[in-house]
Amino acid sequence: MLDGRGSSNRGTDFEFPIFGRLGQYEIEDQVEGLREVAQIMDGLLDLSRVVVQGWSYGGYMSLLALAKFPNVFRAAIAGGAVTDWKLYDTAYTERYLGYGSDRDPFYDESSVIKHVEKLPDQYSPFERLYLKELGIVPGV
Repeated sequence: MLDGRGSSNRGTDFEFPIFGRLGQYEIEDQVEGLREVAQIMDGLLDLSRVVVQGWSYGGYMSLLALAKFPNVFRAAIAGGAVTDWKLYDTAYTERYLGYGSDRDPFYDESSVIKHVEKLPDQYSPFERLYLKELGIVPGV
């Protein structure tokens, strides 16, 4: 919806806040944007019916958004989503979460797996287990 903190091509000051905090500020900014639009466009946006979807990092954000803000996002469609950054082997991960065992808390906090239990109740234990054990969605 909007270029929240961490978006590229806006300079390092804009991108830096997400270092060590993937999935935190980006989602908070989207929620704030939705709430602002709902307030300005009174009656045109029903915050009880918002669905989020994405692929790759967008899929990751979709799952995390649903887990962290179930009162805003009612469903998520996630394709090719990274669910555990420790299993994602690219320099991209190290760019934002750092490198070394001392960085484990940042990887853990940014993982969808840590937040699976926060998914709304309509998601079955099987779906929760699938997300928890998956690591990275096949097909990426």
